[in-house]
Amino acid sequence: MSGTKVNDYSIGDSNIQSVMLTLDKAFKGFHQVSLTNYNTTSESAIAAGSVVEVNGALYKFDSDESITGSPSNGTVYIYLVPSGDTVTAAYTNTAPTWSDSKQGWYGTGGNANYRYIGGVSKNSTVLTHKFILIDKNGIGLKYFRDSVSFGVLEDLNVKKLTIEDLQMYAFGRKQIFSWTSTAGGASSNFNILKPMTVTTTPYNNYANSSSFNINPGVYRLYKADSGTPTKLQRYLTTCYENVATITDYTSNQTFTLYCIYAEGCTSLDDTTILIS
Repeated sequence: MSGTKVNDYSIGDSNIQSVMLTLDKAFKGFHQVSLTNYNTTSESAIAAGSVVEVNGALYKFDSDESITGSPSNGTVYIYLVPSGDTVTAAYTNTAPTWSDSKQGWYGTGGNANYRYIGGVSKNSTVLTHKFILIDKNGIGLKYFRDSVSFGVLEDLNVKKLTIEDLQMYAFGRKQIFSWTSTAGGASSNFNILKPMTVTTTPYNNYANSSSFNINPGVYRLYKADSGTPTKLQRYLTTCYENVATITDYTSNQTFTLYCIYAEGCTSLDDTTILIS
């Protein structure tokens, strides 16, 4: 069946119904939502100035709108809940489905009128890999702060346009952290903000340097005792997991972490975008 013209009014007539229908169809699927704290691991909000269509109604945000809910760790989505003339934002762990009739990502069942606009990766209070859902014919396009991913929402590995493809990465050698080991001790936690490659040099001994790739998250250096090597560990809500082993077997050595490659930036000079 062919499409039907909507704006069938002309200058000088009084077909206000056609004008209203045209306006309604023009903003169908409209999505211009931004998140605050998009480039940090802090809590986000719907940013003031955002405008979005939800289930046939157009809503605007004149001030930042808090996002409510206490979702579990993992991939967390943000949806908008309409109620008459207002709309609020909430978190959920339930993935959306694409709606052809509404031209957007929506919930199902009792949440069928809730529009999904983005999400985050949650690990306790640390929020990383924030993204905006871009509505393009149900292919699951996610706009991350460091990359753009394609594919169904359940499997973003179908195809991925990485930050390397966008030519937003930096090489070099920049010191980002230092710690003097103690037996049974650990460094303070530090927050890695970009996917990066790190090299470690214990006590400036370049022969024992180690290099490894790490993703954004909270980390620490830990040494169980004087007879075991130091570990790089990542914090996982209630415990730490070993990420890499650094070659050393004595205490009181100074370990220096250097970033030699990072995504989502064009220079390593500003360490505030690499670590906090």
